[in-house]
Amino acid sequence: MEDKVLQKATLLAGAADSANQAAAQIYSNAYGQGLGQQRATLGMTGGLMQAGFSPYSALGSSGGQQQQREQALIQDAMAKQEFEQNLPYQQLKQYQSGITGFSPLVGNAGQSISTTPGASAMSNLGGLAQMYSLF
Repeated sequence: MEDKVLQKATLLAGAADSANQAAAQIYSNAYGQGLGQQRATLGMTGGLMQAGFSPYSALGSSGGQQQQREQALIQDAMAKQEFEQNLPYQQLKQYQSGITGFSPLVGNAGQSISTTPGASAMSNLGGLAQMYSLF
């Protein structure tokens, strides 16, 4: 009888060990799958974060386009203003160049003469007085 009890105990211990090993395998597989899914989810976080910011980057690029368009309008307005400011001078220059060949009185029109200042009359008189005192 003891043998039968010993056999039953051995069978029960073997069954319990097999059940424990099966449970450990099941839990190990489940744990491995959970870690794999966590890894996959963490791998997607960068893409998810970027997806959240994509409307802002699109808005930034459209703002750059709008700024370029506005800058072009400003440049056009500046060129127009400069043209309008210089128009009377351009017309005068064209008029002067047109009449220069027809009149000897306007022969030097459009030409500028620059002079450099020389010695004043007082310094000239002082120089003469100094020379007179030497004699």
